[in-house]
Amino acid sequence: ENIRKTYGHHLTYLYYDTTICLYDSYARQSADHVIPMEIYYDADMMPLGYKINPDHLSSQPNSDIEEELIRNFNITRVISQSDGGISAAGSDTFKDWNIPNTHVTSMPSSMLDPIQKKEANNPSGWNCSDLPGTFNLKELRLEQEIQNPSRFYWKEMNQNDGQRVILCYSMSDALRARTIKELYILHNPNVLPAITNQEKTWSKDVIAFVTNLHDENPVRIVRNGLFRNQVHQNFRMLAMEFPAVSSSLSESEMINAHFITCYCALCVYCAFMKDLDLYDHAPHIQEELSKINFMKVAQEGYVP
Repeated sequence: ENIRKTYGHHLTYLYYDTTICLYDSYARQSADHVIPMEIYYDADMMPLGYKINPDHLSSQPNSDIEEELIRNFNITRVISQSDGGISAAGSDTFKDWNIPNTHVTSMPSSMLDPIQKKEANNPSGWNCSDLPGTFNLKELRLEQEIQNPSRFYWKEMNQNDGQRVILCYSMSDALRARTIKELYILHNPNVLPAITNQEKTWSKDVIAFVTNLHDENPVRIVRNGLFRNQVHQNFRMLAMEFPAVSSSLSESEMINAHFITCYCALCVYCAFMKDLDLYDHAPHIQEELSKINFMKVAQEGYVP
């Protein structure tokens, strides 16, 4: 509410993000939970609210935020963002809101068809998000890409069904994803062979964004998709930080506390980016923030 009062909301259209989050409960020696999660953003990618479904109910009533969006705002369309295998684009109408639904589906390279995989494996002909011309991925230099973490490379294909397929490669994003895998391996050594035996090539780090948005700039589609992926990675990473000591909180309370903490952090982060007009540099900001160390001070909490 404070963010809305300070920055306002751009609600001519709405971003709806549906995914599943791994709530890693290894610290309590119990089974991991895969929790469906929904997040709503306004047209400027400012978060409006979230909803989780830890009990995997087939249907849930609208939340208070959803009721307010339906009742009080003139939303012309919804852009549903999802991962491959999660159904968010099956209808031209969003839920039961009677609002047109479009979609952007994120797919890993393993889910691409043979023609798309062939194009993803082709190192030449890639456009750059912040430089003119086309580039060959074999000629990229690690030090230059690390210095420009917001940079990504893309090429677009058209499918027979009229869908747009935008292939994307970001070396910084690939390195970040590997770091997260290494953190997970640190606590789950049994998954090590499954990850380290993968072929080392840039094509496995290519992401495809499949969409029926024909009036949207491909760079903005990719940038929103990468931002979404980074948000999900942070939700999952924070789940690994719960202490192994016993707690008086129930499992349900721990899960709710985790998602509330992550969502509050997301709100502050997005408000910070909007206030300084730094949305295009979100990966760079995230990279710098991740380098900050914290000290725990008795009775004062954590101090950067």
